[in-house]
Amino acid sequence: MPSLSEANGQANGGSANSFDAQGDRLSRVSDVGKASQKTTSYLVDTDTSYAQVIEERAPDTSDAAGQPVLQARYVWGEGLAPLAMWRKMLDGSVKLFFHIADGQESVRQLTSASGEVTDSYFYDAWGNALAGGSGTTVNPFRYTGQQLDPDGRYYLRARFYNPGNGRFLSHDPLMGDNSEPVSLHRYLYAGVDGVNFCDPSGKLALEMMVVTMMQDMFESVSDALADLRAMDSAKNKFYNVMNGAAIAYALMFPETDSASFFKWNFKFPDGSQFKDFSVSVDGLNIGGKKYGEMPSSSIAISVKYKTEEREDGTSENAGFTAKIGTSGFSVSGSYEWEVYKRTEDVYETSVAIGVSAEENFADSKTSLGFTRALRSNQGSPGVPSTWDSPTKLSCSP
Repeated sequence: MPSLSEANGQANGGSANSFDAQGDRLSRVSDVGKASQKTTSYLVDTDTSYAQVIEERAPDTSDAAGQPVLQARYVWGEGLAPLAMWRKMLDGSVKLFFHIADGQESVRQLTSASGEVTDSYFYDAWGNALAGGSGTTVNPFRYTGQQLDPDGRYYLRARFYNPGNGRFLSHDPLMGDNSEPVSLHRYLYAGVDGVNFCDPSGKLALEMMVVTMMQDMFESVSDALADLRAMDSAKNKFYNVMNGAAIAYALMFPETDSASFFKWNFKFPDGSQFKDFSVSVDGLNIGGKKYGEMPSSSIAISVKYKTEEREDGTSENAGFTAKIGTSGFSVSGSYEWEVYKRTEDVYETSVAIGVSAEENFADSKTSLGFTRALRSNQGSPGVPSTWDSPTKLSCSP
């Protein structure tokens, strides 16, 4: 584990620090080389917007199990400041404290488990403590919710910050932006505006509004992932129900290859502006047993559009279907245009041209099709029409 001096050749005023490969601090040694030398190790959560300390331990002392003594444990939300802290007191007891932060995420108060204010803090624009504060509880998280070391400097991940002069101890690893001249000064804190900006990473001054937006975005992503996991769970439950229905039907009616339940059709009345539309639901289709296959089931919803023959001798036919079942989820759509030719209402021919598309999300398969067909009706107009040799072309990219 590299120490700070091994990592970048600097010491921090009588203290030394060690970091992991990503630059997150893992331990701090104060009063190096003295009898009062003390080491604090940190358990860090890196799966957040900024790496945050979860536990503090004292490797110089051990508990009954031989583990470094736990000094503090922190609970975090989506903000820069912790929500709560369990702290081991000097008398050996463990107490719970809650952090009360302001709009800048600076911790203003600590309260006990009962809600009583135990400590209070006041700061100037750069994070220097002002008169009027109270309390003696050990609490390293102060200005903008960041970690204050005993030597009075803030650990801001990439660098250490001295609130006494508003400067970092080392230069910014980022070069700055020529269009923002203040950013070219690589030691300044928060663009010389500690009221409206902060720098929790030690690399870039962030406006407080941007910090809030980043936190909201992180929370939204977390919520979206939770929703996706919930959807995935609901989907699995749905598939289990569908599979159960198919298998139960197969066992109850072994001689029947397929069946349909809950069919429903709706056609808009002729006087409606949607008279050419219809909606149908195939509530439960079960099949797939005929050749010894695993029984399958599905639910399909279809919307169809079909016009009667127009005065120009043409008609249209379109449809959209969404289907979900044991084989996954798929959508399909089609469009067909047909033109008629009659001879004294006795001999009828028509040519139909159509296109179709289907997307099966279960196996990521897309199908596109083109159809051309000739329909003829010889004899009286009441004789059903027949399709003659339809031509179909399809491809699956």
